[in-house]
Amino acid sequence: TRRFLVFKRRRAPATAVLLTNYHLVVAHEDPSQHDANYGLITRYCPRQRMRQVNLNKKDAEVIMNVTVGEDGVKESFPIVFPAEMEPLLEEWSTPMP
Repeated sequence: TRRFLVFKRRRAPATAVLLTNYHLVVAHEDPSQHDANYGLITRYCPRQRMRQVNLNKKDAEVIMNVTVGEDGVKESFPIVFPAEMEPLLEEWSTPMP
């Protein structure tokens, strides 16, 4: 029935984040709105290329906006976390020198 379609909305795709001393790896499900799902999308970047990290609280979630760059080329992408992760994210959001 159509009345339950409201419960099918995803706030964010399932995501795994790995932070080491030297790298940030973000793997998440394909967030496409269609029935076709193309699997896992992975972003990999050395921490030394992280130019800016901002945390924004929104309702019951924290959005970590990461900007990476090299040689004048920059890319930004958001990562959505539950609000209770904020203390850990503040520690993670410090770029490597």
